[in-house]
Amino acid sequence: MTSRIEKNTIVAGFEKLGKEAGIIAKSTWEIEIEKALSEGIEKGIEKGIEKGIEKGRETEKIEIAIGLIKKGFTDDLIFDITGLSPNRIADLKKKYRL
Repeated sequence: MTSRIEKNTIVAGFEKLGKEAGIIAKSTWEIEIEKALSEGIEKGIEKGIEKGIEKGRETEKIEIAIGLIKKGFTDDLIFDITGLSPNRIADLKKKYRL
């Protein structure tokens, strides 16, 4: 037969194990959260860079188109060179009164 003191010791031992398992689980959980956050931040930075590059290319196309419009190039030729749509070229002409 197990004495009351032995039962209390056994229960205390299981409680300690449970707490340690909880700490390990929490640590693992925290590691996974940090990893996910880090990956999310990295992907966000990559997307931001991609969008910045894309916007820079679009800005460059517009600047080239404006220069070509000022030199009297036809809309078809401006489209061929820049890839800007005829509507976008017309918008640039209106906006900058070219």
